[in-house]
Amino acid sequence: MRDLVDPDFINSLAAYATPITRADGSGNVGQVTILPPSIFSVSGGTFRNTLSWSASLSSRAYYYEIRIAEVSAGSSAPAITSYSRTIIATHPVTSATDTGLNLEDKDYYYWIRAVDFSGENFSAWVSGNVLTEFLVGDTIEHVIAMLKGGSPDNYSAATTYYEDDQVYYVTTGRTYICIDDNSGAGITGVAPTTTANWRRHGILLTGDVDGVSMVAIDGGLVVDGSILARHVAANTITAAEIAANTITASQIASATITASELKGTAFGTLTISSGKIAINTTDGLDINSGGTMGVSGDIVIKDGGDVKMTSGTLNGSRIGWFYQNLSTQIAEMGCDAGSGTNFVLRTTTSGGALSIGGLAAANKWNTIGLYASSSILMRGPTHFYDDAEPYDDASYDLGSSTRRWLNVYCDSISANDILPETTATYDLGSTSLRWDYIYSSHSLNVADFFHMDDRLDGETVVPVDDVEVIRSIKPSLLFDPSTGLRLIDDATLPAWLVHKHQKPGEHKDEAGKIIQSWKKGDVAVDHDGKPYLSTTIMLSLLMGAARQVADRLDTIDAALIKHGISN
Repeated sequence: MRDLVDPDFINSLAAYATPITRADGSGNVGQVTILPPSIFSVSGGTFRNTLSWSASLSSRAYYYEIRIAEVSAGSSAPAITSYSRTIIATHPVTSATDTGLNLEDKDYYYWIRAVDFSGENFSAWVSGNVLTEFLVGDTIEHVIAMLKGGSPDNYSAATTYYEDDQVYYVTTGRTYICIDDNSGAGITGVAPTTTANWRRHGILLTGDVDGVSMVAIDGGLVVDGSILARHVAANTITAAEIAANTITASQIASATITASELKGTAFGTLTISSGKIAINTTDGLDINSGGTMGVSGDIVIKDGGDVKMTSGTLNGSRIGWFYQNLSTQIAEMGCDAGSGTNFVLRTTTSGGALSIGGLAAANKWNTIGLYASSSILMRGPTHFYDDAEPYDDASYDLGSSTRRWLNVYCDSISANDILPETTATYDLGSTSLRWDYIYSSHSLNVADFFHMDDRLDGETVVPVDDVEVIRSIKPSLLFDPSTGLRLIDDATLPAWLVHKHQKPGEHKDEAGKIIQSWKKGDVAVDHDGKPYLSTTIMLSLLMGAARQVADRLDTIDAALIKHGISN
């Protein structure tokens, strides 16, 4: 009986089994060369540094390895033997954040290189700029020293000073703090204007005005918590307007506080025992906004100000209801009644819609987090989009080629299902933006599998040798990094076997630049140029090969029986 294994096929496998030699740190040794990333830079921040680079031009680049050293030995490349931590960023990502900083001032050395899928081939190391960290903790210490108050001693050239010593320098009339004391040995005769050893340092001084003890901010503004009459300009608050720390009725004309009684932008607390604050038809309510008055009906609050609510036992704590034309209640914002623990932002009219963000791309929200305490997250059509298209345009895909829109329709389906709006219309993912692993208990396909004994080539029906098609697909030199299995050589795939685009299209980046386009009938490839294969057609090919082998075995069995040889 003839052996079904082709020895030539086995020999061809051996011919492709060429080992890949690991490249050295410079990427110059071995059979595979990886180009390094470029323009590697580091920007400092409080408790974190931001790293950025230009991607490697090698299609084999799989991820970037970044090493960080905190000692001078870390400046040596490519060994970088004294690095303290590593950051891994998957290609094509071109930025990362180093949050491993501590509370000490240190120099940080950064190095980056590209690594391929095998993890055995590297590019040369590329150095980032050395970044010296100056942390908030040091600043806090100086602020605390300021709040302690006290006048420092005058600087003396004969005195030895150490780190954090403060002096008053008569020559400049300024205070300074020592920042470098010659590694603890102290400095003598070094003038405070020497920036390598001293830094300007402001403090709060104690003093008096008119013989009254005070904390001086300007030297003559605040004394014992009072404002002296001679320090207040005309047309503001004078001695005649203030009696026993209170504005009395004699200072208020016609129940109104006029400009002559109250003027400025920094006020104390205004207490109203009863009644309301009424605003005329032309002005808005200005709450410490720095003098920028709102237009009619506006409430203006200075940056950093809060709107706070007092919790009630029945109605909860809420800003209140929102009305249209003072009569139709349309929305509510605040906390749930009773508990006061759940934040509420909801419409109160039938058919009302809640919009987050605007219709223009510039008004989009980068992140929206949704949490469902029950099995139903959303009812009705919920639209997420970041372009200037109208929200009621009904032509959106889930994961469309433009990446601009997403509709989730959950109105007439069970709580745990996510269904497309119409059948066999939308794609999940695309050639350039594919999903990675998909986990499921059951994956069902429509039974439109293929009978692979023949195919239509133009107007002609041609036979298909399924076994020969499978044998023609050769192995490559690459291995899958997650499984360790050898990959096939895409170039040996028959052209009719790979997936073709069914209609023209294009992919754009977030800036709207076209990064990929195709015509109907073009081979569908990913961003690395690898073609796509249909699981359905590959299973059908295996089914056809099984039938073909079974037919050959039947022929062999018939020949054996004819010659009197039984199984």
